[in-house]
Amino acid sequence: MKAQTSQVFTIIFALIIMATIVLFATKGIGNLLDNKCTADYAAFASELKKTISDSKDYGSLLKHNPFAPCDYTYLCFVSSQVDSLDSKTPYDDLNTVMENSIGTNNIFIYDGKEVKLVGYMEEIVMDSDYFCIERKASRFTFITEGQGRTVKIQVKEEEESDTAHPSTN
Repeated sequence: MKAQTSQVFTIIFALIIMATIVLFATKGIGNLLDNKCTADYAAFASELKKTISDSKDYGSLLKHNPFAPCDYTYLCFVSSQVDSLDSKTPYDDLNTVMENSIGTNNIFIYDGKEVKLVGYMEEIVMDSDYFCIERKASRFTFITEGQGRTVKIQVKEEEESDTAHPSTN
């Protein structure tokens, strides 16, 4: 009888230890994923700004397709030359953030729930007030056209119909 009680105690103790290990491992993996997402976002934002800054040479026409950080599905640009948005995206929360950020932020990423501010670049100009590029195969694809002091940002022609939400002036 004593041996059976000892064996039950050992099994219960082993289960408690295993549950504790699983709990801490799950929390650790979650933290790693959060840290990876933060690092991916920081690298994306830095690289995107550098890419745009390096694209100002007059007449240069360059295609870019940076990796999308985390689960963000849209990369949105607002022209630095607008005071307000004449048209809206299909997403109310994105519209609000973009409208309230004119003059302070003009690059955004959006995952359907959260809008993340990437930054402001005065050199960004476009034919429309804004447009959003949808993520395809973990990348955002767009074209920069250098105009000297400014950079015109466009969507690839063949993708424009299904990836962008351009404003109409």
